Amino acid sequence: MRKLATLLVFLQFFAVSSLQILRDAEVETILTDMVQKIFKVAGLRPDSAKVFVVISNDFNAFTIGNGYVFVNSGLILAYPNPLHLIAILCHETGHLAAGHITRKIAAMQNSQRNFGLAALASILGAVFGGSEAALALLLGSSAAEMGLYLRFSRDEEMAADALAADYLQKLGYGADVLVDAFEVFRRMDILSGFNRIPAYVSTHPKTDYRIAALQPKRMNIRYNPDDKLRENYDRVLAKIRSLLQKQNNYSLPKSDYEKALLLRRNGDIKGAISLIERIVEQNKHDIFYKELLAQLFHDSGRINDAINIYKDIYLNHDLIGIEYAGILIETNQQLDTAIRILENMMDNQLITGEIFRLLAKAYGQKNRRGMASYMLAREQLLLQNYPLAREFISESLRLLDAKRESAARKKAEDLERVIKRLEQ
Repeated sequence: MRKLATLLVFLQFFAVSSLQILRDAEVETILTDMVQKIFKVAGLRPDSAKVFVVISNDFNAFTIGNGYVFVNSGLILAYPNPLHLIAILCHETGHLAAGHITRKIAAMQNSQRNFGLAALASILGAVFGGSEAALALLLGSSAAEMGLYLRFSRDEEMAADALAADYLQKLGYGADVLVDAFEVFRRMDILSGFNRIPAYVSTHPKTDYRIAALQPKRMNIRYNPDDKLRENYDRVLAKIRSLLQKQNNYSLPKSDYEKALLLRRNGDIKGAISLIERIVEQNKHDIFYKELLAQLFHDSGRINDAINIYKDIYLNHDLIGIEYAGILIETNQQLDTAIRILENMMDNQLITGEIFRLLAKAYGQKNRRGMASYMLAREQLLLQNYPLAREFISESLRLLDAKRESAARKKAEDLERVIKRLEQ
């Protein structure tokens, strides 16, 4: 039950916060690898780390606990040097290691006598979305109580900065990297007018104050990333630019990989395939170059060529597995393989309904309508559309055979109870 409650909190947090997440296997893998190294020196479990990119121009990163770290695309693009992003990720890790998140949630739970999962999710959305007014309203706080909360939050920020400096040193760098990263924030403070806001009405300390507090830890050394880190991070920047930036914001592509991404974006699929095939030939073991080639083959209608690539690489990342299953379902072939792939990863994908939609389609094509309705109910639960979720789960229970599909019926009955609880 504890696992279910945690899952529902995360699902509802994403629903209420209206976050747009950029799901990309390569980007998430590279950024997660960066955070795993930080978790290790921070004494946290590296395998618990998971990084998501939020589509937003705001300079922000945040964590909601459980190893989940979110970084805005605008923040990533503001840092051409990967060490600066690593410094910010060290800060977020500091919040986790210091227990700030768990204490914040516990305090909010204690402040609510009738505290349901939906209320917790809403407050999480307010806290981590940076809406102080919404948080005050949700907690029913007086002005004095809100001031105490904000003071505590500023103390947490300073503590996370100090921990970040320690982590950077353990990684072979120094506090200078975090100071350099904060210089970007300081410039934004000036542009936004944040530096004119009184300190007592903000959750974050002034950037100048944070920089000053880090001065004793500085080594006055200019640190540079190693070649592999730089190469991987440049690929992250190239991917995000190609997916999100307007064409007139581009500088000239820095690599053949970025050229291939831009060719695809501009509709020159043939040219992109020609370029990426050469890259794959030179990097035979690179999963993500192969993934892009499979995507391009799919774009060009070369479905079997795409399937042959996906068949060899889909186990390396859940998102690649979803792409592979999607093509199989789209072409109505190997449906059992597609269903197995998707069902094996269902509980790991906390922020996408695509898995449920694909499974509903696959089960529908196999004429298993009861299971198709069950998957649609799960999708609507994720979207917090409880009335429609209830309709689909009722239809599922009506269609599932009590003898031949007893295990599926039990899951559907469990889900029906969850939906009823959330509607109360």
